[in-house]
Amino acid sequence: QQINELKGSLDAVTTEVKDLKTKVSGIDARVDVVAKIANENRKMIGSYKQDKLEKFMEIDGLKTNTIDNTDDFKALAVETIKSFGINIDPAEIDHAFKKEINLKKKVNGSDKKKIVIVIFSNINTKIRVMKAKRDMPENTIYFNQSLTVANRSLIYKARNIVGKKLKVYFSRGSVRVQKQDTSEIIIDDETKLNEVQQYYDNIKNQLEFSASGIYRINEMFAPSF
Repeated sequence: QQINELKGSLDAVTTEVKDLKTKVSGIDARVDVVAKIANENRKMIGSYKQDKLEKFMEIDGLKTNTIDNTDDFKALAVETIKSFGINIDPAEIDHAFKKEINLKKKVNGSDKKKIVIVIFSNINTKIRVMKAKRDMPENTIYFNQSLTVANRSLIYKARNIVGKKLKVYFSRGSVRVQKQDTSEIIIDDETKLNEVQQYYDNIKNQLEFSASGIYRINEMFAPSF
């Protein structure tokens, strides 16, 4: 009788445990759904913020004293764009201003730098100016897309993973990493950085072998004096 009573109590406890596990599983499922919705909302808000910057362009590389001694940033922007032989009418720029941004790493002893933000009157002018600049030889002054803090952070982290082995860029509203076959990894949240890391780890040896092969070829054909 005692054994039967004990067995009955044990069965009751087992049932309660099973019920508790079912409830916990239900809570976990709801938490996952809420987390997924929150993540999608973050992406949507981030996309909206980035869309608001579609007519914005950053001029990076101007000397600090040039920026500090300027009162008319629109005139400075026009002058800088024209210095590359790109035609621009002042009326095609709505506004320009300076901005100080925080750097992840110190440059010349400072963890901040100043850039000029240009707001064009329409997106087509911005595209025309940036395309013309991109087709020119490299220079110490850059015309860049204006990015939200989140997208700027994603680019920084992606570049930390792949170094200079793969191309990291911003296009069509998202940060992207170009694979060897020219397809892209779209990084629209932090979790996609794991995909970048995994892909890079898989091809790292191949990239290092290619780089060493190019070095050896250059060494073979290097002129001797």
